[in-house]
Amino acid sequence: MPSTDVALVHLLAVIRESFSTEEWMPWRKKRLWVLEVNDLFENNKISLQKIYKSFYKERKFFMNKQDALDLVLNIAPIGVADQEVLKCFGYSKMVITNDILDREPYDKIHFVELLEFLERIAESKYPGTSPLVDKLEKVLEVIFGRFGYKLKSKHVEVEVVSVSEDEFDHVKYFEWEIKEFG
Repeated sequence: MPSTDVALVHLLAVIRESFSTEEWMPWRKKRLWVLEVNDLFENNKISLQKIYKSFYKERKFFMNKQDALDLVLNIAPIGVADQEVLKCFGYSKMVITNDILDREPYDKIHFVELLEFLERIAESKYPGTSPLVDKLEKVLEVIFGRFGYKLKSKHVEVEVVSVSEDEFDHVKYFEWEIKEFG
């Protein structure tokens, strides 16, 4: 006769099979926290913040779960199934302390969480191995179009000036460094 321990282990195994066990942090490190994605967000931060703030209401200075869902399902339909959108929302949330006592933070979505939410929507909409930044550009183009904004390039121009050791003015450089960094 099987013991209670064996039955509990079996029950937990069955329950676990019913839920996604996708790891959150490896995805963030490999796909999300990369320079190309950061550059795209940095170049479009003002428009993204305006979109985020457009959901503010009287005495409500945040975006909530329903606002985020409406954004990608109704206002700027991306074409991702409702259940997948909910999954993307859940994965985009930061860790919440005392979540048993205070459920309200689960309904709010901070600006940085919105950015991850949009990235996860892009990943769901365009599965495959292409870079996340390319997928994200497509999603942002749809959203920006609905709000009348133009998406700026993900590429950041950096001018590199090279001089030889003989041409380099060490005194001016160190004076600048001291002035800048103390």
